[in-house]
Amino acid sequence: MADDLEKRGLQDRSRINVEHEHEISYWAKKVGCSENEPRLIMRRVGNSVEAVRHEWGQTSLGTAR
Repeated sequence: MADDLEKRGLQDRSRINVEHEHEISYWAKKVGCSENEPRLIMRRVGNSVEAVRHEWGQTSLGTAR
C-alpha cells in the first residue's frame, strides 16, 4: 500500500519504497554508491531490505528510516 500521509503509524522497515527518492538516496549514501545502483539491485532481487543487503554483500546495514 502506498504511503498515506493522513495515516500515522509504523513504517514497514523491512522494505525499501522505490517511490520515495529519499529512501533511494538513503541507501545509496549508506553503501557509497550511485542512486541508480539501488534501483538496479531492486529490479533483480525486489525491495526487501534483507535481499538488498545480501546482494550488496553487506551484513551491517541498518534499516531505512
